[in-house]
Amino acid sequence: MRLVTFFAALWALLLAGPVTAASLIFGVQDFTKDPRMVALEMRGVAAYLSQQLGEPVVVEAAKNPKLFMQGVKSHRYDFIYGPPNVALKAEQIGGYQPVARIHGQIKGVFIALNSSGIKTVADMKGKRLGMPAPAALITVLADAKLRAMKIDPQTYFSKITSFTGPDDMIYALKLGLVDVGVTAARFYQVWTKEGAPIHAVLDTEGSPHQTFSASPRLSPALRVKLTDALVAGPKTPVMAEFLKSRGFPPEIDTATPADYVALAHMMAAHP
Repeated sequence: MRLVTFFAALWALLLAGPVTAASLIFGVQDFTKDPRMVALEMRGVAAYLSQQLGEPVVVEAAKNPKLFMQGVKSHRYDFIYGPPNVALKAEQIGGYQPVARIHGQIKGVFIALNSSGIKTVADMKGKRLGMPAPAALITVLADAKLRAMKIDPQTYFSKITSFTGPDDMIYALKLGLVDVGVTAARFYQVWTKEGAPIHAVLDTEGSPHQTFSASPRLSPALRVKLTDALVAGPKTPVMAEFLKSRGFPPEIDTATPADYVALAHMMAAHP
């Protein structure tokens, strides 16, 4: 497995372009996609940032959170992009500071099939629960919501199964692999618009959206340029398409420490 992970990371680097001594390395954490695909998808963003920063930018993507955090700890990445819980861990481990975030919030939702008879939190007791990967943001939000209601997920549900892909949850419900699933609210909205026979049982609290963070080794001048480029980005075709293709709001805001206080508390309580 380690050999496979190594070659996946190496392929991501090859797709992103040659890394030179003068290149800025753009680390991207994605729990669900192959690093090679992420590197391809982010090439436009990297090209835009390279133009704005005046230096070559190459993407180095990682699916494995441990591998990504190794790069954070060694300050391999000049700046990074990923879920806000990853941004907070990067701050703790490597001193990375959030500089910008996608506008709006991310929320999770507990869902069930319309035919399941599960309509309330009480109805979920003893059922089989499907969750994203343990390190995923939605899992943190779902766990925090349940524990705020004095519910221990490990004892409340008969079984908890983790799924990686964003579409895995809807298939798991339809195939009868789980009784209740947890997913991002935006996926739930897409599925219901497509006519999926599902409904929401419980919403989680919200958190900041996907976040860009800068290494403490990035110069103050480049940090300012990076922040300005990101905030202005949605006005350009490349960044506008990047946001639209992912179903994100067409805005990027400056990030402040206050944005992440509530999520930090949730993460501290997450086992």
